[in-house]
Amino acid sequence: MLSRESEMRRLWYGRMQDPVPDGYQVFRVRAKCATGAELVSARVREVLTIVVLQDTGKWPEIAEWSELLPTWFVEASAPEEADLAAWYDRWKSLSPEERAAQEAANELKPWAITDFVYWFQPENRQWWWWASHHSNEQLDILLMVEERAVAEDALEWLIRAAGADDVTNENLLRLNDADERE
Repeated sequence: MLSRESEMRRLWYGRMQDPVPDGYQVFRVRAKCATGAELVSARVREVLTIVVLQDTGKWPEIAEWSELLPTWFVEASAPEEADLAAWYDRWKSLSPEERAAQEAANELKPWAITDFVYWFQPENRQWWWWASHHSNEQLDILLMVEERAVAEDALEWLIRAAGADDVTNENLLRLNDADERE
């Protein structure tokens, strides 16, 4: 796990010379951005800065998040589910095939802010910003992860909300290439 200070340095100043810590690996998410990868990268870093800087001992309430996060992100997000119990009851009534179809249909839909910030609570975090680079319409974000299976869906939603047209999970990278280690 990266310290908040280390992650913030990586978010705003880019690659550092320190190696990937033992027990961690690098995971790449790649986005195609017709609006320009530089703009998408700036927006992603804007939201992540706000989220990463929150006091983990006093996590903001949903109403606070709507005030803290940039207007463009709040407006791109789905409305909050008013009745989670009713949603869960509907979900439980679906067959496995219907659940899979629902998940596929929801893959590109906006996320509610509550669903997004859930994945950044300390007990739910599975990745930390390692580095990013962009050129024209392509943005690569490198994440530091402990596990091979990582829930990067919140980041993928953020990248789409920031303006990316397509986001792909490039899976774990081999760290033999010195360029990817930095």
